[in-house]
Amino acid sequence: GKKILDKVSLSILANKITPIIGPSGSGKSTLINIISGLLKPDNGDVIIDGKNLKDINLLHWRSKIGYIPQDILLTDSSLRDNIIYDQKEIEDEKIKQVLKLVNIDLKNEFPELGLDTVIGDRGNKISGGQKQRIALARILMKRPNFLILDEPTSNLDKKTEKNIFETFIKISRKIPVLVISHNENLINRSDSCYELKAGEILIRKNL
Repeated sequence: GKKILDKVSLSILANKITPIIGPSGSGKSTLINIISGLLKPDNGDVIIDGKNLKDINLLHWRSKIGYIPQDILLTDSSLRDNIIYDQKEIEDEKIKQVLKLVNIDLKNEFPELGLDTVIGDRGNKISGGQKQRIALARILMKRPNFLILDEPTSNLDKKTEKNIFETFIKISRKIPVLVISHNENLINRSDSCYELKAGEILIRKNL
């Protein structure tokens, strides 16, 4: 019987990063599930490129969303296998193009074995920043139209965090990026930010 979101209205613009902030239980996950079509709002509409989500094939829409959770799943296999994941017959050249987009330099970061480097269970042989960029590369291999990131810079040092920000900005020039984050640096780099409080949304603009 509790209202999770109430009279929420927001716009997520193309070629922009849009952060959403708010305390635990404020409705951030619910909002993502509504945008993804996993939940239907009791009232109101979700409009995507001028079309009502009610009139869009949900499986098709979800297939166009790239979602990276806080807990990134990486397996004890090669860098190549972790990037192509459930896809098949992906040429190494295409993988390298995506790695360039997420700022992974194979020669400097994986000089010995390159794409054949085994990264360990849950990526325990690589850094936190590399995990994030590998997760991004995996999602981008599927060419999403919309990217959702859940607390992508948690537990990263300042230098790595800065590099990850630059990667997000680079990607946002191609597809819209929605970020669940409390990181002030990312918020300040964005054109606008939405804050959820007790199920209501506030627009927070940055100078």
